[in-house]
Amino acid sequence: MLHILWMIFKVILILLGILLGLFLAMILLVLFCPVRYAAEAEGSLQEWKKVRGTVWVSWLFRGVSVKAVFFEGKLTPEIRLLGISLNRFLKKRTAPEPSEKAENPKAAEKEKPRKIPEPEKTPELPEPEKLPELPEPDRPEEQPAEQKEKTKHTKEKPVEPEEKMAEPEETQVDPKEKTGFFRKIRNKFSGLMEKLKNIQKTIEELREKIRGVREKMEQGKAFLTEPRVKEAMSYVWKKLKTLIRHVFPTKLEGRITFGWDDPSVTGMVLAVMGITMPFHKNHVELDPLFDGERVLEGTIRLRGRIYAFMLLKTFLQVYFHKNIRYVIHRWKHRKG
Repeated sequence: MLHILWMIFKVILILLGILLGLFLAMILLVLFCPVRYAAEAEGSLQEWKKVRGTVWVSWLFRGVSVKAVFFEGKLTPEIRLLGISLNRFLKKRTAPEPSEKAENPKAAEKEKPRKIPEPEKTPELPEPEKLPELPEPDRPEEQPAEQKEKTKHTKEKPVEPEEKMAEPEETQVDPKEKTGFFRKIRNKFSGLMEKLKNIQKTIEELREKIRGVREKMEQGKAFLTEPRVKEAMSYVWKKLKTLIRHVFPTKLEGRITFGWDDPSVTGMVLAVMGITMPFHKNHVELDPLFDGERVLEGTIRLRGRIYAFMLLKTFLQVYFHKNIRYVIHRWKHRKG
């Protein structure tokens, strides 16, 4: 019994060791197996549709690679896994499958939609006969003409047309209208005074905001002028330069011909390109044209590699530096 339990425990330990070894191997591959990249381009800016460019990225000794080709305004990517192109499988999945109807024409004929017979038109029915009109309900007896005249005289008083014409001449301005006019003027004046008060409030609020911004700027200036903060910034810049050198292509070569309408602009571009001399170490030839023509054409090729271990090392060095930790602590407790 104990022998069987020991065998089971031994098998479990062996499996755990294998899994742990695979996990460590994957970590080492990720950290120390570089990601290699390469790119090349050829063409001119005047005929950008004829520009040809290729970008290639690989990892795990070309076990996993991605390639993208730009030609005639079209981008065609390609993914390879252990040398096998995955585009074929993707195209097979996206391609439409042949339908069974095309293979079996008899089945397609059977599945054709049958014509449904149209329903027979029903004969129009004759219009229904109009019902005889019902007799009107009994109306109240009409009053005699004399009583109507009496009621008219009692309800309405006769108004002579001359008096009606004379009314607009004798009209006078209602005192209510006068009070309404003065009330409008008073309301406008009070609204103007309220606006002036609001303007004063906004000016005071703006002054307070400006004071707050000035205080923050003074605090930031005092923070940046501290010696430990300056040391931290210089250390970060130093590590950033080493990281740029690591990521920058190890091999760079090519030739570029350029020119602008204004020769002074061409000279300025040549001066700016001269700053990049330490990076490509004069492996890229520059041919400036001062003829007053706008030209930009040439060829360029580059290669490089990136180690994940270098990125992780730089991050840990920056994060655990004492001055960087001090800056992070001060930033978290900046309100105090």
